[in-house]
Amino acid sequence: MTEIRVLTWNIRHGLTENNGVDIGAFIKELPRFNADIIILQEVDRLAKRSGSIDQYMEFKQHLGHQWFGSWTKRCSLGWTGSYGLATFSRYPILQTRHHLLSGEFHEKCYAQESMLEAHSSLISVFNIHMPFEGHTGAKHTDTAWKTLNELTFPENCIVGGDFNVFETSAEAEILLRECVDIGIRKTHPIGRIDYCMGRGRLVPEKQEVYDSNLSDHFPFVTTFLLKPFSTD
Repeated sequence: MTEIRVLTWNIRHGLTENNGVDIGAFIKELPRFNADIIILQEVDRLAKRSGSIDQYMEFKQHLGHQWFGSWTKRCSLGWTGSYGLATFSRYPILQTRHHLLSGEFHEKCYAQESMLEAHSSLISVFNIHMPFEGHTGAKHTDTAWKTLNELTFPENCIVGGDFNVFETSAEAEILLRECVDIGIRKTHPIGRIDYCMGRGRLVPEKQEVYDSNLSDHFPFVTTFLLKPFSTD
């Protein structure tokens, strides 16, 4: 069986421990993860708050032409750019879909689906940043979770991102029932609120959470086994 390593990280638009923005510090961390797929949340593009830098392109240019990338805008930051979801892959990205989970507020919620060709197989990678009730309101949160749980996931997919709920929550129950989840360690000082799960032939084998003084979320890598096609 083939191994696929997936890095999941909410980078908080490049904020470091001292509240300065340094996207280069995040980029320098990438080699230690040895990832095949990278799913990031809170990535700025030309936003004044992060120095008007296109953070998506900074990552893409650093990774090089052998990597593929996709982008989904979550919200505009006035006249000073936007922020959203970024997915990078060593495997070709054949198509990207943007599933709107809730558009009630300025900060919209999407499930970004990147369809990849990996080891002669087609898989989908879902990059998701769910709203936080304290920021966007309970109705927005409830709508986003209801839509996500009604989404029909492909048989072979990876679902990851910042879900802003604990695994014991009612919101996450249906999603955790649909996918295989092996995470146990904190991904944020308050607990485990970030996930990376598998479905179908993509089975998570191990998950490593890394210590980091960058962002308020910890980066973590999930190693998946891509099981062979069934001969039944």
